[in-house]
Amino acid sequence: MRRRSALYGLALGGGLLVFGGCKDSDLAVTNPNAGDTKRVLATPNDAENLVGTYFKRWNVAFYGGGTIGQAPPTTFEGMANVMSLMNFSSLANNCQNIRTPFTGAANVNTPGNPCAGEQYNSYAVLGEVQRVASNFLGVVDDFSTFTPAQIARDKAFAEFLRGMSLGYLALFYDSAAVVTKGMDPLDKGALSDYKVVMDSALAAMQRAIDNTNTSAAAPGGFNIPGAWVPSPTAWNSTEFIKMIRSYRARFRANVARTPAERAAADWTAIIADAQNGFTGDHLLSLDATNGPFAGWRRQFQDCSREPCDLPPDQFGARQFRVW
Repeated sequence: MRRRSALYGLALGGGLLVFGGCKDSDLAVTNPNAGDTKRVLATPNDAENLVGTYFKRWNVAFYGGGTIGQAPPTTFEGMANVMSLMNFSSLANNCQNIRTPFTGAANVNTPGNPCAGEQYNSYAVLGEVQRVASNFLGVVDDFSTFTPAQIARDKAFAEFLRGMSLGYLALFYDSAAVVTKGMDPLDKGALSDYKVVMDSALAAMQRAIDNTNTSAAAPGGFNIPGAWVPSPTAWNSTEFIKMIRSYRARFRANVARTPAERAAADWTAIIADAQNGFTGDHLLSLDATNGPFAGWRRQFQDCSREPCDLPPDQFGARQFRVW
């Protein structure tokens, strides 16, 4: 009897040892479908490939719609064109018919307004772009397999993306969150006034220029892969800095909301950026599958409307070209 009790005790003790060895972490399973910033940026090549797609993503915020290849776009492009006298339409597409100039029409964020989704989409995409670029900047210096020229090039591109996102947020919205490198991926940031957001954009653009020059001076030099900013332009350091300065001139010249802010604009800096920016057309190579996308411009690209669908010798097309 004593021996049997002892055996039961040993069995029970062994069971306790077995159960005591189990922890919650031993049962943890990685969900491959859940967002995980550390995993996405864990390897240098994966991280670089990701940030290299984000100029196309930035383009979606304004020109390609909220969904890949979408037209008409779920942005405020149409309503902005009407309000700026660049276009007119009585159609409800993109809320154009309720944005007629000189009627007191304004973009608001009141709940339930019919344009809410289109007004928010650009805000969301631009926020995503600056978040990804900032997260990338937090890890790129640790990429020991990259050359100094490559690291500086990648930092220049990421800062350019941050500047482009923050600059347009400041132009079109009254406030936005400024996300910076080192922030927790779940930290949404605090809302800042558009002037603070623009200051951050201009600072990011300057860091983009500085890192471009650093990369260009290092062995191997500076070159942006063609797939990152698809264009007939070869993005060496000179051309890339031209693009940065052209956009920076636009930001500085257009951010003012009042006559006083307009009077305080630094026109010396604006003119300097403009004169050292693009000297010709800035062209992007559009791609209906991979981006950048054309949005409404596809109706001209695919010649689906007159006079594009007329042969060159027909009266209508010829007269249109003369006009």
